[in-house]
Amino acid sequence: MFISQAAIPVDVSETPDTRFRRWLYKDYNFTIMALWSPLLIKSHETDPSYTLMNLYLDKADDAWASQVDKADIVIISGGQWFFRPFLYYVNDQLIGCHKCNQKNVTKHTHYYGYRMAFRTAFKTFLSLKKLKGRLVMLRPYSPSHFENGEWNYGGNCNRTSSLKKEEMKLDGYELKMYMTQLEEFKGR
Repeated sequence: MFISQAAIPVDVSETPDTRFRRWLYKDYNFTIMALWSPLLIKSHETDPSYTLMNLYLDKADDAWASQVDKADIVIISGGQWFFRPFLYYVNDQLIGCHKCNQKNVTKHTHYYGYRMAFRTAFKTFLSLKKLKGRLVMLRPYSPSHFENGEWNYGGNCNRTSSLKKEEMKLDGYELKMYMTQLEEFKGR
C-alpha cells in the first residue's frame, strides 16, 4: 500500500519555491521532502548564456545539505545534468574541466565530475551527526526514458508504469554512469 492511500500529508514547506517542498504525514510522524539539486554539489553559472558552470567537487550543495537533517528518509539521485561543460574546482582552485575549450586546463570526462559529486554527497551524509540512525537510499542512475525526442525537443513520457526489465537495457555511457555511481556508493 502506498502512504498516499493511507494518509493525507500537510504541506509544511518553508518556501513557495516548488523545487523545495516538505510534506508531513501527521498520523505517522513522517516527513517527505523534495529538494532540487541536480548536481548534488555546489555549482555556479559562469556566463549569461548558461553554457559553462563552475562545479565545486568537494562541497555539497547547501540546498540539500542544510535540509536533510529534517527528514526521516533521504533518497539521493543524479545523472542527466552532468553532460554539459564544467570547470572543476577543489579547495576553490581550478583543477580541470569538461568541454571547456580552455588552454592549459586539464580535460576530464563527465564521469569524473559525476564520480566526485557522489563521493562528496556520500561523505557529507556520513559526516552529518543528525542523520545518524536515519535511512539514506540511493536511487540508481536511470537512462532517459523520453519518447519521440529528447525532453527539450518535443519528447515526452506518457508512461503510467515502469518499463519492464527486458524493455530497458543499460549499455554504453548509461552503463558507465550507473557503474560510476555504484562504485562510489560501495566505496563509502
